[in-house]
Amino acid sequence: MTETQIAERILELLAEEMGVPLLAVRAQIVQNGPEWAADSVQLLEVLLQLEDELDFEAPHDVRMAEALTSVKSLAQYIRELKRRQPDGVASVS
Repeated sequence: MTETQIAERILELLAEEMGVPLLAVRAQIVQNGPEWAADSVQLLEVLLQLEDELDFEAPHDVRMAEALTSVKSLAQYIRELKRRQPDGVASVS
């Protein structure tokens, strides 16, 4: 799964989590840029859902906390985890 595909799935789940249409989330991204600071609690919920969907486990560390600042950073983090640990057991130093 590419970073773009992961980001798309994050947007879909974030829209569900926020209770708004996907187009509204996309509009916020366009208005505020790819580093749009989404709510970290909502992004954490999305991350937990993606762990199940994509079969990986994110370590609870500083790197994970840093990834919960924007859709782009979360997508990059998940892609990095999947690339390093394709068997689903993730670790990022």
